[in-house]
Amino acid sequence: MGLERLIGFTFTFGILIIVFLFVLSPQIDYQQDQKILEKPLLQENISDNSPEITISENPVKDNQDLNISSVDKEKLELDLSEFDLFVIRVHVLSSLEGAEKIVVKINNSGFPAFIEPFGKEQNLFAVYVGPFIEKNDIEKNLKQIYEASDTSKGEISRWKL
Repeated sequence: MGLERLIGFTFTFGILIIVFLFVLSPQIDYQQDQKILEKPLLQENISDNSPEITISENPVKDNQDLNISSVDKEKLELDLSEFDLFVIRVHVLSSLEGAEKIVVKINNSGFPAFIEPFGKEQNLFAVYVGPFIEKNDIEKNLKQIYEASDTSKGEISRWKL
């Protein structure tokens, strides 16, 4: 009984190999020769109805030289103070040197930071991280900001340029 199984297995395996070789081998009879005899010619029916553009050697220096008819010039001119940005105050120190060291450490961590005089007498120095475009940007990076500035709290506020 074992010999019959072995012969049946060998016969089945041989048939499978022959079928796979036939199926997986490329059939040359059914392949078509693909030759490109010549490139197709493009028709050159290009009509140039556009006006000729002249390039000036002198650059435009002033917005007043431009001819803007459909848009008010006042609407085009944006002032930087119109954009609200956000900062976080992480330290208020009495020493400018200490504040500068913290700013360098924060900058080395990849965040923008700066110092502003603080208090009624302007004798303190506040360390701010930012400005950020959205308050959400500060909240996303709050943990990294606290680690970079060696603090555990800060005050987020609006900042105008």
